[in-house]
Amino acid sequence: PAALGPLYWPRGTRQGAIASILLGECAVLISQTVTSFIHPTVDGLIVSFVSFVVVSLVTPPLPYSKLKQYHDYLNENLFDTTTMIPAKEV
Repeated sequence: PAALGPLYWPRGTRQGAIASILLGECAVLISQTVTSFIHPTVDGLIVSFVSFVVVSLVTPPLPYSKLKQYHDYLNENLFDTTTMIPAKEV
């Protein structure tokens, strides 16, 4: 969730990603040592996803201008914009 969440959900925050990683790892460690409801990995993913969403909703999001700056940087450096076909021609 910490890696893919901000790519698909613009409301995701840095604090949500950090909480997702830390709490997910703690859930895996606890479920491996004490007991597991389903499987330690699944327990960790559930806790990680829930903590990412909850913490992201509680903390303030980045301003749109900052998000646009990050996305523009990724588009310029990861994609060849000269060969990209527009999704819909106007």
